[in-house]
Amino acid sequence: MTLNISMVYITPIKKPVTKKEVTQLSYEITGCAIKVHKVLGPGLLESVYQRCLEYELSRNHFTVIRQVLVPVVYENIAIDADLRLDLLVNNCVVVELKAVEHLLPVCKYPLFQTAIS
Repeated sequence: MTLNISMVYITPIKKPVTKKEVTQLSYEITGCAIKVHKVLGPGLLESVYQRCLEYELSRNHFTVIRQVLVPVVYENIAIDADLRLDLLVNNCVVVELKAVEHLLPVCKYPLFQTAIS
C-alpha cells in the first residue's frame, strides 16, 4: 500500500492567508506525510497513517482537527451525507489521505487546489 495525500486550500476562518503561505504550508504538510510513510512503510490502514500524520503535524506546531464533519446542503435541504474531512490543518488546508495498492497515473501528481473562496 502507498500513502497518497491530496490537499485543498479553503478560506481560513480567522485571518487571511497569502498564496505564498499556503504553498509553504502545503510543502511542510507534504514533508510530514513523507516522513510518516518512510517511518511506517507501506501496507498499513489509512487510519494508522492518519493518526501518525496528525501526531507529526501537531508535533511540528500545526493546528490539526481530525474527521471534521461537513454539512451537505442540497436545494436548501440538509442532507445526512456523513461527509468528513480527514484532517483540517491550520483552519485552511484540507488533507485527504488514501492508502492504495497501486497509484494510477493521474495520482502521481500532487492534487493541490487553491482558492475556494
